[in-house]
Amino acid sequence: MNRTLFPFRPAALLLAAALSFPLLAGCYPKSDPSQRAEVPVPVRLAKPQVGDVTGYYNTTGHTDVTPVLISPRVRGTLEEICFEPGDIVNEGDVLFKIEQFDYKVKVDNANADCYIAKAQFDLANSEYQRQLNMDAKGPGVTTKEDVERAKAVLEERRGKVESTRVALEQAKKDLERTTITAPCRGKINKADVAVGDLLDGTVGTPQPLTTIMSMDPMYVYFQITDAEFNEIYSHVLGLVKKTMGDKYDPSQPINAKQMVQFLEENNIAQSLEVVMRLPNEPEGEYPHSGMITYSENTADRNTGTITLRAEFPNPAYEIFPGMICNVRVKADTIPNAVLVEEKALCYDLSDTYVWVLDDSGRPRKQLVEIGGEFDPSMRLVTKGLTGGETYIVDGIQQVRSGCLIQDADAQPKPADAAEAPAQTDAPPAAETPAASDQQSAQ
Repeated sequence: MNRTLFPFRPAALLLAAALSFPLLAGCYPKSDPSQRAEVPVPVRLAKPQVGDVTGYYNTTGHTDVTPVLISPRVRGTLEEICFEPGDIVNEGDVLFKIEQFDYKVKVDNANADCYIAKAQFDLANSEYQRQLNMDAKGPGVTTKEDVERAKAVLEERRGKVESTRVALEQAKKDLERTTITAPCRGKINKADVAVGDLLDGTVGTPQPLTTIMSMDPMYVYFQITDAEFNEIYSHVLGLVKKTMGDKYDPSQPINAKQMVQFLEENNIAQSLEVVMRLPNEPEGEYPHSGMITYSENTADRNTGTITLRAEFPNPAYEIFPGMICNVRVKADTIPNAVLVEEKALCYDLSDTYVWVLDDSGRPRKQLVEIGGEFDPSMRLVTKGLTGGETYIVDGIQQVRSGCLIQDADAQPKPADAAEAPAQTDAPPAAETPAASDQQSAQ
């Protein structure tokens, strides 16, 4: 008799497995995403600053001075160099000495010529006076021709005296020029010649010996737009008109030097104030203060800008020529200006915006229009904010519209802590073989 202990029924097994899956899934309900706690984004909040501020036009400039070229005025052998490269020299300091022997000889010879000419003049003058006395005694004592001849000789001797005097002065001047001195105070460069070189200052283009940079004041050249220039000039001209009153003549242009002098005398020179920062100085600080003293007489048609020059005191020679610098030109005072921190501004393809909080405390985008930059790293908002808003400064990279935020400067509330979900999506643990056999037996 054939006995089958475990009959194999594939169809029955597949049907049982298909019916069991829905039942297992129903035993473990999924969690609802809407019931999960939202994690707040940490940010730093701030209020816009509102008040009267002084505007500035920001631009870039460069420092510069006109070098003073030192050249010889006479011909001779260089005998001595009297400075070290980089020295600060004062006006009148001796820089070079040229051999003087030949020029001292010329002075002596010129002196001798003067003595001779003077003696000849005195002799001619005596003869002329004698002829005049003889002519005064009556006819026949002398002749008119003798008187005129004596007078002509006297005038010739007079011219000789004058020519020898000029020659002596020239010889003395050439002797003085063998000692080359500094024409101004400044920082001197290295010498481009050596002791023993033959110098010639009598040619058309004398050989350069060195240069001196007169570094006080230091000039800064920069450019602003023609619109900015018109605003500055109109503001300054308005101050001049107000101060002069009826004395102002609109038919006469004001010279730039006269305008600066007038502004200084009437204590309104701050209208031309310029501040400067060098690249190695702290960001946001402009420790150097100067004044506009010059502007070009035409605007650049290609760029629409005008070049201006400002003078900065530099008594310690801390500022060197040829340095790039940041320049701020003082503009008008803006009443009730709204300022936000520069790093709070966000940009997309066409708009500028900041994240502000709505009535529910959630962030939203607020489009703004911005103006100039102010210290320390503040930006003027000309449109879009009134000053009563709360905006996000830090953490804007993770902020999205309507998201939950948490002020990093504020203490978190206990209710803000996230709770663990009550249900889980984890799959059921696998059954042990014993449990499976027990279910099959049932």
